[in-house]
Parts: sequence; structure tokens; C-alpha cells
Amino acid sequence: MKTTSLIAGMLIAIVFFFTECKKSDTTPQPYQPIVPCSNFTRNIDSAKKWLTGKWDWVETKLSVGNPPNGFIYKTLQTEGYTIGYIFRNDTCFNTARGIIQDTMKFGFRPLSFYTNKPADDTIPMIVFYDINNGSWFNDQVYRICPSFLEWQLNYAYTGIEKDKMTFKKIP
Repeated sequence: MKTTSLIAGMLIAIVFFFTECKKSDTTPQPYQPIVPCSNFTRNIDSAKKWLTGKWDWVETKLSVGNPPNGFIYKTLQTEGYTIGYIFRNDTCFNTARGIIQDTMKFGFRPLSFYTNKPADDTIPMIVFYDINNGSWFNDQVYRICPSFLEWQLNYAYTGIEKDKMTFKKIP
């Protein structure tokens, strides 16, 4: 009986030792880019319908090299801060770390406003205006779906999507 208890106790200790001493894999995994949605649109009517609400930044994709031979990604985890936008009627609030930084009016216009190319009539931009005097403040080429908004950065009016910021709609 003592021998059986001793063997059982040793087996439990050995099993405990090997399960507790198992090395955990601490190798950092490569970043997996956001895959937002498959039904992005540039349609202004859809943008007007879906844009209302709060949008939090989730990722910025920046090209490396010219021509791009890779990308770097910036996120809340890499940068340590959050930014966002709240769209209500014709007003937009820009937030950083959850605090409103700017209040602007916004509207839409085609990219052709800048390029004078008829083909750019189908590429809309969100245009931001100073809330006090209505002067132009900023604009962004965009695409949108019900739960994600992408702003193209460094668009350079070439139609090539390289750098972009992705925002997720917060319910």
C-alpha cells in the first residue's frame, strides 16, 4: 500500500513537473493587417448614410520605398494613442485619446475638383471646412462600408492606393 501510494505520488509529481515546466512560445508573431470588408464603396449617397457616428482609428498602412517594396503598419499598440472622428449632420469632431481636438464642417466633392480630369469625377473626397469661417481645412479621398472607413494618404491624384488610414465604426 505504501509502495503504491509512493509510486502514485511520484507519477503525479512527474506529470506536474513536465506540465509546469513546458516552455511557452514567446516569439513575437508578425502583424496581421486589418481586412475590413469586401463591399467598400466610394458612393456619396452610401457615405452620407453610413458616415454618421463614431469612428476609431485601427491602423495606418505606409509604403516603404519608391516604388513600394513593402509596408509598415501603425496601430494603437505601436503608437500608444487613439484618434477618431465623430460625424453628426454636417459637423465632424476630431478626437485624440477620447478628447475632442477640432470641430469642423464637412461635405463632399469629386477629386476632379483638383485634377480637372473627367475620369476623377467618380472619386469622391470628404472635404473639411473651418467651423468659424467656412474656409477649406482638409480633404480625404475615401472608401466606406457600414463598419469601416478608409482614408487614402499621399493619393497624389494617381489612382494608386498606397498609404491609408483605417477606422472602425463604434456602435
